[in-house]
Amino acid sequence: MSLQEIFSNSKDSSTDCTFETTVGSGFEKLAEKEVKRKLGNDIQVCPARGRVFFNTDINKYSKVTELRSVNNISLIGATFLDIPFSNENKEDDAEQIKDLVNRIDWTKCLKAWADIMSCGREFYPTLEQYEEAVKRKKRSQRSKKKIKLEQKADEVPLEDDESTKLLSDEEIEKLPEPSSTGKPDYLNVLAFRVTCYRTGKHSFQSQEAAEYFGGALQDKFHWIVDLVNYDLEIVLNVASKSVYVALNLTQESLHRRNIYFFGPTTLQSTTCFNMLQIANPVPGEIVIDPLCGGGSIPIEGCFGFPSSFYLSGDLSDKAVVRTKNNLQCLYRKKNIPGFPVDVNQWDCTRLPLRDSIVDVFITDLPFGKRMGNKFLNRGLYKKSLIELARVIVPKTGRAVLLTHDKSAMARAIPASKGYWNQAQKLSVNIGGLKAAVYHLNRTGKEFEGSE
Repeated sequence: MSLQEIFSNSKDSSTDCTFETTVGSGFEKLAEKEVKRKLGNDIQVCPARGRVFFNTDINKYSKVTELRSVNNISLIGATFLDIPFSNENKEDDAEQIKDLVNRIDWTKCLKAWADIMSCGREFYPTLEQYEEAVKRKKRSQRSKKKIKLEQKADEVPLEDDESTKLLSDEEIEKLPEPSSTGKPDYLNVLAFRVTCYRTGKHSFQSQEAAEYFGGALQDKFHWIVDLVNYDLEIVLNVASKSVYVALNLTQESLHRRNIYFFGPTTLQSTTCFNMLQIANPVPGEIVIDPLCGGGSIPIEGCFGFPSSFYLSGDLSDKAVVRTKNNLQCLYRKKNIPGFPVDVNQWDCTRLPLRDSIVDVFITDLPFGKRMGNKFLNRGLYKKSLIELARVIVPKTGRAVLLTHDKSAMARAIPASKGYWNQAQKLSVNIGGLKAAVYHLNRTGKEFEGSE
């Protein structure tokens, strides 16, 4: 089913809306699987590159927010409006973009957005209210600028990545939430911004298209433009001859929701969940991440698959402390009494564990970019697979490994003495790098000892 079809199906419904969720490229099928599992197998879904679109009742939005595989959630306001771009005359194309504002039925999508976000702003201010709001905004900006200059001299830079100190309860209480963002507090008129993403060749740049569309919106609704402390972000997606418009429901990516301290290569929570979906831990299983970094894999496992037990560790003392701090922050800030997670400092090639005790092995291996190098990876990958074969349960044990160094993995799997079979290889995009997720199954071969 196409995006145009599912939007058409929801357009005439009083309760159904079309949602857009973004997901890391390569994980679309896993995100679609989670959508159907949590919202119903009969739901209308349209996967696309880096996105999953679906229809659901606006009253079920709380279920949408429970999706753990997606980064951002948006509400589709209009889709595939045909535009005869000239691609030569910028002025004509600008008028086409401005005219889009009058071609969209804003009533339903704005009401749905306001209901979801519980926004108390004025959506339809008068011109007088708008002019007064602009004056108040300018006064507020001058005041904030003065305060910022006064505070600048007292600022102490935070270096979370270099922290080797466990936080006290008092320090934890002072930490902001990982997903906290600023909100307009200087007026009651809605503050907005427009973001544009383009594919194809056009006579205008993305920023120019956002300015054309945003200016027309401001003229129509008398909203306040604020690129930082906005209430509503409208996303303009421009293709060669068509456009679709979305209203963002998440001002910050959901991948940051449970992590307070990020290391140099901390894995996004949404990527962790998708890897966990591949492994599919069942209640009672022991899951190990021997290269835990900031602990994002075991933390996400506790939220998404809470009936399993998680072992995590790292050779770096900074990584171990960072993981413990992240767990302590969750205990204190979210009133969670405890997670089934044990954190250790160890060498992943010599684990202090008995044979055949672990069910699932999930980790983000060094890419050889910001951590490690490709020469060392050849030995590390092979030794890790052999050591994990020792502690993993034969026949039923499995491993899900993420790496950019595919050549090292291609050498390591056949060199691991027949302990592992490759069940799946998923090409994914991680921070602009073409990486891969390997799903391996432990064979029944009896462990013969390390080299």
